[in-house]
Amino acid sequence: IDETMVLTAKGGRDLVTKKKFGYFDLRLEYNVAEKCNSGIMFRVVEKTQERNPWRLAPEYQIYDSYNIKVRGDRCAGALYGLIAAPKDLAKKPGQWNQVRILLEPAGHNKERLRFWLNGQQTVDIIVDHAPDSQWSKLIRNEDFKDHFAEGFFKARTGPILLQDHGSRIAFRNIRIRELDGTAAQSNPKPPNG
Repeated sequence: IDETMVLTAKGGRDLVTKKKFGYFDLRLEYNVAEKCNSGIMFRVVEKTQERNPWRLAPEYQIYDSYNIKVRGDRCAGALYGLIAAPKDLAKKPGQWNQVRILLEPAGHNKERLRFWLNGQQTVDIIVDHAPDSQWSKLIRNEDFKDHFAEGFFKARTGPILLQDHGSRIAFRNIRIRELDGTAAQSNPKPPNG
């Protein structure tokens, strides 16, 4: 999508792809208003009793962390509630930020998830649902153990969702490339590189 999409109204609706994605390379730009809170969720689980998509799907956090000081796992570029991003990467409201989300296979029943914000990598984790894995320990942490529903990030495919959180946000230059479930890129270039 080359044109700019703007979410403005409170009580509006999330934008959700019709297509479901498994492994993908997503790149886009966003521009927030002051005090904006939004996000990009992926492998969203549809038609479930769980009404909040963030309880089952991971979220790339979008936030006005230029003006608002929050803990790192809520800053722009964070894996919401789980992995902190540096607090100084987001640009001022009104300026365009570049995002990249790369989700690819990483061996038997494992996946590698990476985020970038403005060319800087903010997240790099192996998603492994084994009980003793780093990933499983993260989603059971004390702060968020009740935040995520049973089955969090276990869907193998799902739509991508641009969150409407009642704040003005614009998206443009949205590019999604599906990746083969067997081929992994070991050293992808950052969004501006």
